[in-house]
Order: sequence, then C-alpha cells, then structure tokens
Amino acid sequence: MKNTGQLNRRARKERALRLKYRVMEVLRWTEVDFGEFQYSQGMAWLRAYFLDDSCAVGIMEQSRTFWNWWKNHWTNRDESFVQNLNYLSRGVALQVYAELHDGRILSGMIYPNRVGMKAMINEVEPETVRQ
Repeated sequence: MKNTGQLNRRARKERALRLKYRVMEVLRWTEVDFGEFQYSQGMAWLRAYFLDDSCAVGIMEQSRTFWNWWKNHWTNRDESFVQNLNYLSRGVALQVYAELHDGRILSGMIYPNRVGMKAMINEVEPETVRQ
C-alpha cells in the first residue's frame, strides 16, 4: 500500500499541472511564458515583502521551500481563475490573471507563518547568507 503522503503530493502536482496547462491554453502562453511570469511575480513578492532588502531577497530567492510555498499559493489562485473564466476575451483574461497574481499586492495578503519562514531561511547555506 502506498504512503498517503506520497499520494497527496502526487495529487497536488497533478492538480497544479492540469491548472497550469489550462491557464496556458486560455492565455496562449508557452511554458516559458508561464514560468517567467510566475518567477517575476515571486520576485516582486519578495521585494515588496522584504521592503527591497537585497540581502533578504537574495536569501529567500535561493529557498526551495519559499518557491514551493509560492507555487502552492499560485496553484490556488490558478484554480480560482479557471473556475471564473466565463468566456472572457484573451485580453481581459490576461488582465485578470496579472492582477490575481501580482506579487506586490499579494505581499500584503499572503505570507508564510513563522515556522515556514524559519524553515525557508534555515535551508539556505550559511556561506550564502554571509556573502
């Protein structure tokens, strides 16, 4: 019998992938377009959340835990977007999607809890933090 945790992770990954491809279809984006937008908004979130503290942003940019957290929240917003398409034109869909995922706005709405933030920071190598 498979581990329940593994099944849940697989289900979350499949959900995220399904939503990603639906968004790409609606917005007529490539995987590169999607990835670049997701990354740029993650970086916008970091800069806004850490008030442009380049050291903190640099540390968090290297955190796999941060990016997993960011992508999890991204998937949740993608699900909301896909559920509410209602035959939007591509232009309107692009605008709605950009607003829904705006990292600067989201920095005041979503943030990791203290334990999550500590895990994100602690996973970065100490040598990296000192640089």
